[in-house]
Amino acid sequence: MDLSMRGDPAARGDPKKGLAEPPAAERVTVATVARFLFGSREAILMLANGRFVLPLALVLVFSAAIARQYDHVYLLKNPGFLVRPLVASFLLASFLYSILLVAFWRNLEPPRPGFRAYVTFLKLYWMTAPMAWLYAIPFERWMGVMDAAVANLWLASPFATIFGVEHEAAVNLPGGSDTRRYGDTAVTFYRL
Repeated sequence: MDLSMRGDPAARGDPKKGLAEPPAAERVTVATVARFLFGSREAILMLANGRFVLPLALVLVFSAAIARQYDHVYLLKNPGFLVRPLVASFLLASFLYSILLVAFWRNLEPPRPGFRAYVTFLKLYWMTAPMAWLYAIPFERWMGVMDAAVANLWLASPFATIFGVEHEAAVNLPGGSDTRRYGDTAVTFYRL
């Protein structure tokens, strides 16, 4: 996108609605996904209008499920763990879309968003799945409990305001505002 076109109303789409014309169909690359995750408007529009983005988004959701559970679940014995994140994210995306639709319904001009807008929202929502890969890094295997907790906090800090660290109940983590014990397991919560 040429940033020099910002002053030209015809170049940036309908100025009344503040919409931009979708970019020409291009191949979705790893760089496109990375730019999307960092908030590039051009990448967001490209993925929103892409033809094969929904299957790619599904693959990313499945890969995030594998990344998060690869050391906890044997895939061939329990393939259902791949479906749970998909169903959960579908339900959460549907709930979020419904809230946004209700909140902005009065401000939307006819024709109001329909099923195609929902599918676009869903595929963009699912395209954020690579962020879950960050939580799949097994710091616990390379570091002690304290160091792993700090590493996980460092990764979560740009995205979360409350962070929970699961650990053995016998270990007391420093600085946690709230620790809840469940048998041999405890969860310590931090406010970031």
